[in-house]
Amino acid sequence: MARQTRQSDVWDFSVEQVPAGEILTSTGTRCKPRGFFNVRTDTGEAIGYTTDKYGLIQNRDVVGAAEEAFDSLESDLGKFERKMIVTGNGEKLYATYDFKDRTKALKVGDDVGMRLTVQNSFDKTLRLSFAVGALRLVCTNGMTTMEKDISMTSKHSLNINTGFISKAVQTALERFNSACGVFDKMATIKVDQLQGINMLNRLEKAKVISGTIRKGIAGIWSSPNFKTDADRTLWNLYNAGTEYLTHHVQGDRFEYAHKTSTGLLSNFNRMATKGLGEWINPLPAEAVLSSN
Repeated sequence: MARQTRQSDVWDFSVEQVPAGEILTSTGTRCKPRGFFNVRTDTGEAIGYTTDKYGLIQNRDVVGAAEEAFDSLESDLGKFERKMIVTGNGEKLYATYDFKDRTKALKVGDDVGMRLTVQNSFDKTLRLSFAVGALRLVCTNGMTTMEKDISMTSKHSLNINTGFISKAVQTALERFNSACGVFDKMATIKVDQLQGINMLNRLEKAKVISGTIRKGIAGIWSSPNFKTDADRTLWNLYNAGTEYLTHHVQGDRFEYAHKTSTGLLSNFNRMATKGLGEWINPLPAEAVLSSN
């Protein structure tokens, strides 16, 4: 399994850009880099190195503008449940908002709520954006979608504009509705018990999931916790994956769970579109899986 990244819920801190100091080169001359260190004022830790053109936006300003935009929409989003995830020493913020009243009924009979994740970073690894996700209401599984992230700032501006963010939220609503079509498509693909196990084995061999993740998903697939997952379809196999990732991995490894969930969905969507092919067949005898 991938190396674990430190994670916390401490998000409301201030960051200042501090010019890089002079350094002594190997030739004995002194020079001053043109960049800046992004430093937490509460801990003194440098959590990013950027140029003078990088727009620094505080987490509290991002969160405040997003929630103001939620309230300003003409179409009421309803109440939300918020969870803050900060990774590393504070480099990245993922603020997840679950709108359980903003639901979409799938053809298979499941209801999913909308999840928006506000993303911000101080090390240039994330752009300020919304990620569109979903929440399966019967078991609160968090699910990614195939939709691209939606920017929270206009192309040529680093300023947070609530009006622009409101339009971004409206775009997210539209994309959430279309994203659910992928789930409906997966629900039409029949996968029997053994085929599901074979698919998980091949996904591990392809390094989409680890051996530990494969075993966890296989356990839920073989013995579903919810009656709605008694059916044997690609949708139910995906739900086994999101259930394990949500309730056994995401709590202290949000980024890893998100990456793995996205990998599963991408592969399952491809299978639902192009056919299951070799994925449902047993691995060749010489293929050895990890015992982790």
